[in-house]
Amino acid sequence: MGSSALFRTMFNRSGNRSRVNMNRITAILFALLPVLNCFGQDTLTTLKHTDAVLDVIRVVKVRYNDYAIRTDQADSTQSRIQQAGTLADLLGGNLLNTKAYTPGGLATTGVRGSNSMQTPVFWNGISLQNVTNNTVDLSLLPVFLFDRVTVRPGGSSAAWGNGAIGGAIDLQMHSVQYDAKGEILGGDYFKVRSVSEIGGFGTMRYGLQLAAARDRWNYDVKMYRQQGDNDFTFNNTTQIGKPLDTLRHAGYYQHGVMSEFGYRDKNHRNDFSGALWWQETFRNLPANMFADDNEETQQDYALRAMGTWMHRFTIPAFLITRAVVIHEGLLYNPGNQMVMNNTDAWTYIVQSGIAYNTRGDRWFNRNVGYQLNMNSTYFTAEVTDAIPFTNQHRLALFGTVSKTMRSEDVLALSFREELIDDKLIEPVGSLSYYTLIKKWIGIKANAAHSYRVPTFNDLYWTPGGNPDLVAERSWTEEITLELHADSRIIFGGLYWKMDYAVTAYNRTVYNMIQWTPSASYWSPHNIGEVWSRGVEHRLHSFHCRENRDSQ
Repeated sequence: MGSSALFRTMFNRSGNRSRVNMNRITAILFALLPVLNCFGQDTLTTLKHTDAVLDVIRVVKVRYNDYAIRTDQADSTQSRIQQAGTLADLLGGNLLNTKAYTPGGLATTGVRGSNSMQTPVFWNGISLQNVTNNTVDLSLLPVFLFDRVTVRPGGSSAAWGNGAIGGAIDLQMHSVQYDAKGEILGGDYFKVRSVSEIGGFGTMRYGLQLAAARDRWNYDVKMYRQQGDNDFTFNNTTQIGKPLDTLRHAGYYQHGVMSEFGYRDKNHRNDFSGALWWQETFRNLPANMFADDNEETQQDYALRAMGTWMHRFTIPAFLITRAVVIHEGLLYNPGNQMVMNNTDAWTYIVQSGIAYNTRGDRWFNRNVGYQLNMNSTYFTAEVTDAIPFTNQHRLALFGTVSKTMRSEDVLALSFREELIDDKLIEPVGSLSYYTLIKKWIGIKANAAHSYRVPTFNDLYWTPGGNPDLVAERSWTEEITLELHADSRIIFGGLYWKMDYAVTAYNRTVYNMIQWTPSASYWSPHNIGEVWSRGVEHRLHSFHCRENRDSQ
């Protein structure tokens, strides 16, 4: 049996499961229990942002350009509180404005007024956007799985690729482990971490992590389970007298496992790593307030596999090659013995990049960094009665040239050219500059040209798809002022740190794609120009003891 048929069989069986009806007394007791959060280690607060070893292992600088883009990392306190939750819980009201309709329900977001299709989500540098709608449901991404969650606002398609018009969300997991002070653990070790949360309306969330290392091997596995009944009461405004009503048929469950392994050869020249992520989500879709009952259900499933090889040369350069396979699907059952609708999508990615830093004696060849990457992505997808089997191939060449002047000033030029089904799209790029005026004040400036190509739904949906759509284009300009303070408090040997950033931005999007009524159905069109501008700021302060670098 093929893997696609296997997934359908598995979910058809699980689709017959009904929501577990808990005894009312038991539900009340669970609601009164305090939230339980158990941490063997708070990895989100102990990771070092400037750790060169970590950057080399993850090879971040081959892929990303952060020289002049403001980055916002999820608050450590909120990360601890939301360890058993999803990205919708963590990012909503903290870093982003999210649209979440119910616990466990659909949750999307956008940066600086953009939509979810213009804000891609990346897992270890690989886009999680579905080719059919270019959107990621944040309620399907547990916080427990990721060691670092970073929001990067601003247009950056030159580095991130398709859709990075409003910004990007970067999810990272690390095979490298840390102790309580943030130091890299060496030698052999074995660690266990768990989280648990029990709340009202049948909410239960659990997570377990096992991490180990021996000789030059390391392994990390995380397992999780989330579920809820969502049977809360509300005033039904559609009825006379607005009586109290109970939300029915709104339960959900989600479970999955993510594992990662790594190996380094004895000469420290080659690193090999792999990651496997499987998850399944089942949702009952509640009826609207005008209806008495509903039988609709939705099942989301995904299997993602990634393999990476990195080679270090004797010169200051390294090569990284990565292969990825992603299988995603959505099974919608309207109930009442109606025909089910299945969305089935496959993504195959091969990416290779090289980075090289010069060490010349003259100003023009000293501290110059070159990054060159090639990405080949092949998509296939089909949707029952809406989109026949469709495929698309994208080939992209992108890179960055950066020049470090003095000790902290960096000038960088990024570019990207993409070929989609043998058709070149307009090249994009960015020019950025970062300068450290004083130890406590810095300025970032960036101008970027970005894009988003139409999705399979936009092009091929029946009825309504528009094959004549062209890609969205945008120009973004922004400037950021950063302030840093680091002072000692006399009592208790405490250090107080503060980071403040204020950003002014301007963005214009051309050929914006929007679905509008057309005849008896909706159809997408390039509606023209959208202008966004604004000012935003962020303050982050914390304290630590003795070792200033431990936080």
